[in-house]
Amino acid sequence: AVQFVVREGHPLAARRRLRLADLASQDWVVQPVGTPIWSALSRAFVEEQTHFPESVTHTASVLLTLATIARTDAIAPLAEDAVQLLASPALTTRIATLDMANPVFVPDLSIITLRDSVLSPIALRFLNLIEDEIAARAAGAAS
Repeated sequence: AVQFVVREGHPLAARRRLRLADLASQDWVVQPVGTPIWSALSRAFVEEQTHFPESVTHTASVLLTLATIARTDAIAPLAEDAVQLLASPALTTRIATLDMANPVFVPDLSIITLRDSVLSPIALRFLNLIEDEIAARAAGAAS
């Protein structure tokens, strides 16, 4: 699951059942285009028929993300497991999660490859085996 993280005291932190339309005009810190969270987020905006935010900083760095939301009103979508770790008392980060009306989920499995690179024969074979296994399980579940 994706959680939407903001600094403590953020203007939206006290609101309940927020929709993506309520968040779209805010600044965002989002993982780069093509990552699983970015893809889930963009799909969620389409499903809610809301325009994707215009003010977006892309970074894969959790540290940069935390530094940005700590000092601004930006929103950062992060994996629920990461948020639980970041919000633990041992780390004492001062973050809040937004209460969303509709949950956003990252698919259970994502395979990321570089667009302009060629996989080695063994990597390609491994990828094909994974894809074959996924197809076989999907076919078994459908019958």
